[in-house]
Amino acid sequence: MNLPGKNYIFSMSFRNAAVLFVALLILVFVFLTDWKMFYEDQLVESPATYFHDLDFFFQDSVEIEDFNRAWDLLYYDPDSARVLAYKAIERFEKQQNEIAQIRYFNILGVSFLLQSDYNKALEYSFRSLQLSIKYNIGNQIANSNNNIGVVYATLGLNTEALTYLLKAKSIREQGQDSLFFARGQINIGIIYLRVEAFETAKTYLDMAYNMLQKLNEQPGIASASNSLGSYYRAVNMPDSAEYFIDQAIKIGTQVSDHSIIANALLEKGNLFSDLGDHKNAIAYYLKSDSLSSQISFSQGRSLAQIEIAKAYLRLKELDSAFTFTRSAYDIALKIGNKKLEYEINEVFSLIFHERKEFEKALNYRNLSIEQKSEFQAQSHANQMYRLEIEELNRDKEKQQIFIAEQNMHIASQRNQMHIAIISFFALLIILSFIYYYLINKNRQKQTKQAYENKIRHSLEMTKAVLEAEIQERKRLGMELHDGLGPLLGIVKLNITNILREDGLSPNKRKELLKSAATNLDDILKEMKNISKNLVSLVLIEKGFESAVKDLVIRLQNLQYFDVHLSMNGWDNRVDSFVEHSLYRAILEVMNNIISHANASVVNIEVLKNGREITIIIEDNGVGFDPSTSGNNGQGLKNAATRIEGMGGNFFIDSKPNRGTIIIMELPNGDFTKMKDEKDKVVSG
Repeated sequence: MNLPGKNYIFSMSFRNAAVLFVALLILVFVFLTDWKMFYEDQLVESPATYFHDLDFFFQDSVEIEDFNRAWDLLYYDPDSARVLAYKAIERFEKQQNEIAQIRYFNILGVSFLLQSDYNKALEYSFRSLQLSIKYNIGNQIANSNNNIGVVYATLGLNTEALTYLLKAKSIREQGQDSLFFARGQINIGIIYLRVEAFETAKTYLDMAYNMLQKLNEQPGIASASNSLGSYYRAVNMPDSAEYFIDQAIKIGTQVSDHSIIANALLEKGNLFSDLGDHKNAIAYYLKSDSLSSQISFSQGRSLAQIEIAKAYLRLKELDSAFTFTRSAYDIALKIGNKKLEYEINEVFSLIFHERKEFEKALNYRNLSIEQKSEFQAQSHANQMYRLEIEELNRDKEKQQIFIAEQNMHIASQRNQMHIAIISFFALLIILSFIYYYLINKNRQKQTKQAYENKIRHSLEMTKAVLEAEIQERKRLGMELHDGLGPLLGIVKLNITNILREDGLSPNKRKELLKSAATNLDDILKEMKNISKNLVSLVLIEKGFESAVKDLVIRLQNLQYFDVHLSMNGWDNRVDSFVEHSLYRAILEVMNNIISHANASVVNIEVLKNGREITIIIEDNGVGFDPSTSGNNGQGLKNAATRIEGMGGNFFIDSKPNRGTIIIMELPNGDFTKMKDEKDKVVSG
């Protein structure tokens, strides 16, 4: 780029310079006299603040009183609170007032959660979240994310729960909402406690407890105390556990919060059960059951009765154990809690086993396994809710980017005005040329750096894809050598014997020919298997979706394990290179599961939207430690190389005895160029 020479700067005549100087003075005068009006007309309003009082949602004091009445009833009489919420939503729908409906949708979600109707709890919590995102109401976005996380946690879906709880945490940090931030820390700590990440759980619970102590928020302190009791019980520190649980019971009694007391009594029963004092454990479980009954907390009753049944089972009082198990099961059926159902059927199995009724014990055991599989298969029933929320979040991000760009533009104009006011005309011209020169020089440097980065990234991707091809060819060579080689050798030996030995009897000759024919059949089968492993005919003819479904059918026929498949967004095919690479990656992972996982259930979820392709493969096998390099088999390495070679991400989440989750993420873009580059390297 050619820069202006110094003679150009001074070539203007004195008259032209004077004209420009006068024009600049006029502009300065206009800016000074019209500054306030210009700023007020152009400034774009920033996103809504985090906190909103009730008068933001409701138009008058009557509506606020109605909401407070429903809220006060929520934890003590959920049915009555729900009736008031339905009436209010119906009224606001007629008024087309969506903002007012947000708080009531949250009430409905919590009321159904308290009575263990989890599908409806999720439905109304998601509706609250959708409207909160639409109108950019920070505290309600956080509250809805938190409530959804609590529902998923109650269902035992820890990954989904943690996702939404961390979203709520992030939003509350930005909004400086100390109380709800602390309560959210409790929920996150409980999730980490469930997955036995004890140090992380302790960090979150201690943080919540200390914050709530400073805020002097007694119900929150009670909840944090009970959760700390659970932590100390899990790490086998019974004295500390009893201290915090008793503190939770004491505070819950002082504030008359029956739900806190019921949970703490249940936890104290668990503590006595750990210590082998089952009679005292039963006494606390019965108290928890009674309090849960008073507030219609069905799940709390069922949990308490399950623990009572287990305690009686340990005491060999089988009739009492059966009675409470039956009662807990009736409650689980009534509230439709599938997770409780399969857990209770497991207890039934143990009872009948103790009674020596082994056939019934086996039947209940099989029923429990079947219900657990169905529950896991249905755990993605709310996937469409999540996709809708993600789409709303993307729209909101675009809106915020647009607002930020406008504000940046206005800020730039304001800065230019300040420079015009305080700068001398000649100096401003000189600085402008210097600025222009430096900007262009920096732009050239950035362009060059970006080009070099692009070339380097392209070479890395090509190298990764080539490495995958090399590994695949090595595997093919081993299959040909180890599979077909010995079989061909046997056939050759049989035919050679027939040709060399003229005196063979007809029976011996027939036997050798029959053996050769059998080995040729085996060779054809082996070639067919190798061909299917290389490329699926269904993939070529019908595409990726049909090929994956065909693979699942073939896996089911092998009867190694149950396979559940969920595919969303595959209305149109993508580039054949991408389809082949994804199919091979899935095949590598499934081969690894067959060889090493010893799993009984495998879930495959394949999602495609406008931005990315996501594949999640989960098994309940033996798991492994990904940090140990020897545990990552060649199949998983090949799959990772394929995905990362196309600019994607490959994640492994596994622990010994906890199963394995494989996540593959790939941008949904055009891979034609990368494919061409790979072909050039391979052919060259």
